Amino acid sequence: MKRGRLRSGQFGRILGLDALEHAGKVNGTSGLRHRIEQLEYADPEDIARVGALGITASMQPVHADPRYLVNWRSMLGEERAEQSFAWPLYLETGATLAFGTDSPTAPHEALPNMYVAATRKSPSDASVPAHRPEWALPLTDALLHGTRESARAAWLDHITGMFRPGFAADLVVLDGAPIAQGPEALLKTNVRLTMMDGRIIYLG
Repeated sequence: MKRGRLRSGQFGRILGLDALEHAGKVNGTSGLRHRIEQLEYADPEDIARVGALGITASMQPVHADPRYLVNWRSMLGEERAEQSFAWPLYLETGATLAFGTDSPTAPHEALPNMYVAATRKSPSDASVPAHRPEWALPLTDALLHGTRESARAAWLDHITGMFRPGFAADLVVLDGAPIAQGPEALLKTNVRLTMMDGRIIYLG
């Protein structure tokens, strides 16, 4: 590494994107699905490289809960914190965006996670201003990033992540209709049944 002042996000490029780009040049990229986990902040110049390199940007919406961003801002600084969790910018590059819950180290409930994704608001404190609400995603898109795209990132898209003949019956049954009623309904919706591979593992 050359001596000198590092620009914002340069460590992320050197340790992540540059390494994957170099590996692709040496070994080829055919059939590979590289993923950077918790890619919650990257320099805008680096975001443009994610899609070009075919990298999956994997994030957890719960980490963008504005109620908990005080520590995030103190660690990254105000300028970089404002550019964090820039989901639409990754999508514009053609990158795959995969959502998870970060279980068990963070609140793992899927519905509040989807609420953050679709609103950029805190599911537990309505008094906290939304973080960059213009970067909120349509709820249907957020669900795809948490199901179909996550399955693809894990090489499981041949068996789960979608409703398709021959796929595993992985599904949940809710007592509400948040897609029809809007993201706010997620805060009042409960899971009544969870099924994995056709087996009921939760019945509420």
